Amino acid sequence: MLIAFFGLCFFFIFSTAASSTEISAGSPSDTCLSVDKLFTSLTSPCVGCTQAYFTNTHEILLSAQENVLYFKKRWEPDFQKAPLNSLSNPHSIIYLKEEKVYYLVDTDNHRLLVLSSLEEGKIIEEIREIAGIELQRPHDIA
Repeated sequence: MLIAFFGLCFFFIFSTAASSTEISAGSPSDTCLSVDKLFTSLTSPCVGCTQAYFTNTHEILLSAQENVLYFKKRWEPDFQKAPLNSLSNPHSIIYLKEEKVYYLVDTDNHRLLVLSSLEEGKIIEEIREIAGIELQRPHDIA
């Protein structure tokens, strides 16, 4: 596990080969729901989903198997693919409201991407090392 500090935010990055296709359905006492069963509005079904993430404005799915980030605005019915063509096994994403950026873990490319927009797929920064330590298959960010 690697702990990094950027501005006022701490990031916990885990490297592992395991992946999870379940998310919590609410409180810890609730049962977990399969991501594949939870989202049925995708035009092309999301295969190998590793994370479902929600902001005030967006719903986001990551497909490690398809190397795709799906997103939609919460009020829109369908998901669309983010225009990010170089992803390889994306596993995790977070949004920092204060900075107005997304941090996306691109596991097999050994990098953490900083995005300003899902719609444009604009990469602001590509992080390959933190505190002099090279990222090796980063997995989760929280």
